[in-house]
Amino acid sequence: MFLLSIFLLSCAKSEETQRKIIEPKLYCGDSKCTEGENSQNCPKDCGCPSGYYLTDNVCSPKCGDGIKTNEETSENCCLDAGCSIGYECEQNRCIELKPELNTNFQQSETKAVTYFKAKERVIGTLTISNRGNSIAKNIKAKISSSEGYFDDEIINFENTNENDQQSKQITLLFSDKALDISSKADIKLNIEMDFQDKDNRDHSDSETATFTLMGKNFMSWFEPEEIASWITPNHPVIKEFASKATAGLAADSSVGSVKSQELAARWLLESMRAYGIRYVNDPFNKEGDYVQFPTETLLNKAGDCEDNAVLYASLMAAVGMEPVIILTPGHAFAGYINKEGELVPVETTSLDFDTALASGINNVKQNQNNMQIIKLNWANNPQVILPVKQDLKLPSITKNIGKCGISFNFPDLFVASVPITFTNSGEVPGAGCASVSIYEGGGVLRDEKIGCWVIQPSETKKVTFQPDISVFSGYYCDAK
Repeated sequence: MFLLSIFLLSCAKSEETQRKIIEPKLYCGDSKCTEGENSQNCPKDCGCPSGYYLTDNVCSPKCGDGIKTNEETSENCCLDAGCSIGYECEQNRCIELKPELNTNFQQSETKAVTYFKAKERVIGTLTISNRGNSIAKNIKAKISSSEGYFDDEIINFENTNENDQQSKQITLLFSDKALDISSKADIKLNIEMDFQDKDNRDHSDSETATFTLMGKNFMSWFEPEEIASWITPNHPVIKEFASKATAGLAADSSVGSVKSQELAARWLLESMRAYGIRYVNDPFNKEGDYVQFPTETLLNKAGDCEDNAVLYASLMAAVGMEPVIILTPGHAFAGYINKEGELVPVETTSLDFDTALASGINNVKQNQNNMQIIKLNWANNPQVILPVKQDLKLPSITKNIGKCGISFNFPDLFVASVPITFTNSGEVPGAGCASVSIYEGGGVLRDEKIGCWVIQPSETKKVTFQPDISVFSGYYCDAK
């Protein structure tokens, strides 16, 4: 029994010794990376893989070394892992790169909507500022009106870096709807911006601005050439009135003689008076005046000095004449330049042409050193066609000139005689005007007469022109 115990004890010690040889004990921290040790269970001895650093016997990724490890993401280490498109790593945080555009509108001048409606005009300057942290590329700004006061306008801007800005002028084309603005008003400009960032991602933003307009009838005489915007010979109603009221005679005045121009000027003014347009006193205001469109004066059948002048100038221009507006202290009236280049002033507040011509000449003489003659420039201030929202009844005059012959009466004995017939097929009163000249055989003017009559609707009026001369033979007549 004793020998058996010794044998068993000896065998046990032998197995323990063998196990120590087969399974050596791991000593982590002895600077030896032995079998069984690795970077996970003993980084002190075996070290850490690339991109990891030893901290308290633990391999941890080092953020910011430029090496991306499996544990590093854009959320915990964007310095190494980077950020998704459209973002940039700042202080180890992914910050979105986004341009932010702001606008500032500066109006150039405050004038009547008629002035801006006349043609495409610069209304002001739009400045776009980039307050974001990325460049804004391919910037397009659309300017629109919710009320339909002007057509949409697209403005293309250059690329704009962060903390930078650029400006461009805005030119708008106003619509007929804008002519509904009758008094000073602030209208809204809708500004819609489309643009891209540096990664070509699309962005958009919108803002509003305010643009101040004066009403369609406001005008300042400090810039008198602007009156051309209200003088509208191309308006269909004005063209029709000028043609029908003068039996078509004045339509050829631009190629006619000085006499035919005078007859046209007379006939147009007499037609205004026969139609019922009266002068109403309204103080002339140089800083800001209320100017009616010609069709408004026809509708109202009344107007102050510049309203009568604007209508009369429109009618003359409609028949090919060269009208002007004449300004004297506190007053405005019309006139025209005849074919010989002479100024013919016509005081358009007068009740008839003879008085108007005499008053106009007298006014010009008295103010020859203190007046302004405005020749109408429709290139810089094109006429504005105001839509007429109701039918206007117009006169429609026809004229028939009979044969020039000799008649006899006891006071004058034998005289030249020209019968003329006027007919008004319109629904409102008009005027009939004619002139007759008597010439001797050699072309010497012996006498001439000119006259106008009010012709009522549906009326036919027959008149006979008899110059105050006795004739027997060798004469001829010229009637218009």
